[in-house]
Amino acid sequence: MSSPSSPTPRWYITSLRRLRRLSRSTRARVFLRIAWSVRLGRAGGYEYEELAMNLVVGLVRRYLAEYRHLFREDPECRAALIELLDTFIQAGWPEAQRLTYNLDEIFR
Repeated sequence: MSSPSSPTPRWYITSLRRLRRLSRSTRARVFLRIAWSVRLGRAGGYEYEELAMNLVVGLVRRYLAEYRHLFREDPECRAALIELLDTFIQAGWPEAQRLTYNLDEIFR
């Protein structure tokens, strides 16, 4: 999945949806790719889009529920998780803020 020099909202959302489908296989690599996509999307301000927030928050919830060991065992995934949440918190989304309240569960 190559990225354009200036990603469009359509590219951003399509990329995240593809990554959501792929997440059944290589979980850590896919999560890092999700974080990379969000990082790239910040140049276009996509973290302010409700659709992007809902998609990313849903992906993070899924990863926290099903694959929390990734964040406990992989410092790169843990840093990417924090960066993802910070991106949407800084954009003013309370849904992202609420997810941070339970991050200590990763280590239980």
